[in-house]
Amino acid sequence: MIKYLLHITLALCALLLSCTHSMPPQEDQLYRIEYFYQPHPDSAARILDTLNISVLSEKEHAHYCLLKARTNQLRWKVGSETDSLLSVAESYFSKSDDKYFEAMTYWTVSLEALMTRKGSQIVLDYRLKAFQCIEQCRHVDERFVLYSPKPTTEQRVIDNMKYSVTMRLGMSYAQDHYYLESIHYLKPVEQFYYENDFYRMHITTAHALGLSYMRINEPDSCLKYIERGLRSAKHIGDVEEYAFYNYTLAQQYRYQYKNKQYSDNETMEELLRKAVSESCKGLAILGDTLTKYKSDIMEVLAYSYCELHQYDSCCYYAKQVYETPRSLWKSEAAHYLYQSYLALGDNENALYYANLCLGMNNDNISELMAVTKVKEEYDIKMELQKKESEHKIKQMWLYFLTASLIIALLLLWLFISRYRKNNEIELLKIKNSQRETLIQGVAAIYKSQHNDRLTRILKQFENSYPDAWDILKTSHPNLNETELQIIILSFLGFRVKEQANLMGLRETTVMQYRYNIKKKANSDQISDLISL
Repeated sequence: MIKYLLHITLALCALLLSCTHSMPPQEDQLYRIEYFYQPHPDSAARILDTLNISVLSEKEHAHYCLLKARTNQLRWKVGSETDSLLSVAESYFSKSDDKYFEAMTYWTVSLEALMTRKGSQIVLDYRLKAFQCIEQCRHVDERFVLYSPKPTTEQRVIDNMKYSVTMRLGMSYAQDHYYLESIHYLKPVEQFYYENDFYRMHITTAHALGLSYMRINEPDSCLKYIERGLRSAKHIGDVEEYAFYNYTLAQQYRYQYKNKQYSDNETMEELLRKAVSESCKGLAILGDTLTKYKSDIMEVLAYSYCELHQYDSCCYYAKQVYETPRSLWKSEAAHYLYQSYLALGDNENALYYANLCLGMNNDNISELMAVTKVKEEYDIKMELQKKESEHKIKQMWLYFLTASLIIALLLLWLFISRYRKNNEIELLKIKNSQRETLIQGVAAIYKSQHNDRLTRILKQFENSYPDAWDILKTSHPNLNETELQIIILSFLGFRVKEQANLMGLRETTVMQYRYNIKKKANSDQISDLISL
């Protein structure tokens, strides 16, 4: 009896243990969600809504609020609810010893400030706080390591957070034009992502670092990091990012040109040609895909061609930029078009785009003066054209009589020619109709899959053109029967593969026959050997 009770007790313990593993504690669920909420924010939000938060500790309740706020941001549900959740998280973690969660909280608050447009300074302040916290972080909750879908370490968890925060901090400094500070923070991040093959993060970091070096006029360093980012983009096969790096290189060359970093004209023009080359590479990579980068690349091309005085090319790209919906470069495109049409002597279009420039930038006095000058020149030109028109009208009557006589003679000649050709056209229509009917018939025979399809097709051809076979043999006596059959099948529109199928030959064999036919008949087009 005791032994029996012992077995029952062990069974109940095993059942309880299995239930414990199948239903993880509420707090553990939060750490599991950490690893999939970014790619699947909707699923993470639904799981968070099912949790019983009343059983959570104060720390994990703050963790819950932080996760809830981050899933809201990923779904663009920003506003009062997310602010309230972040207030709870910040209130707890700012007073706790957990530097990892404190850094994560400040990082999330900075993102909320960015999304709700509270100002770049607020974003920068919170990112700096996040950076200072993660620098002090030495430990994280062991569940970050335990529930990671990939093998990881405590230090790797800290590093991933550290370099993500540092990258965004550097980008904030760059956005506020503190380029030296931006470079200071971005360089170690770029090196970390480059060495650890985090290609997508490296692409973003290298691009931001290259632009910062561009702004402080260090072209060699700029090109170095742009090329490193280009290698990462090429490695993952990201077409848009790869094209965007070509655009960034083009921007670098344009920036050097605009800042007149070289004194001789030849070197300055070479910078523009390099900008054109890199932009064309970017466009070729994008192909027909519609991306936000395409308009950016074409704007660089329009600018470069305008400065190179290749105004037709400038107009081509500037028009595409201007006509792109929601393009950020409409005013620049209108300005390039105005300059190009003015240089080409097309004052009407120049006036049109000058007015557009003026409407987009009413404070630009130089543009206003340019528009006034163009208007005056246009009015003078129109007055001269009016006088010329009046003079031409007087001459029109004389030209009219001469032209009438010529037209009458032309009409007579046309009538005679048309009459002669009508018979030929009618005959050609009959022949074309007969051929179309024949082709439809043989197509139906080909689709029937009968064993004697070739014989039936040739019979159908012979019925439609009784003398064609004899004429073909007489015209080309050096062709054998198989070659004559291939000529007829080509005339009927069958491709090489279909001919091989009908004749029971391999395609290479048919290709050899076709080569022999062209050589013997001295003709490049086999179907033209039949003249009906």
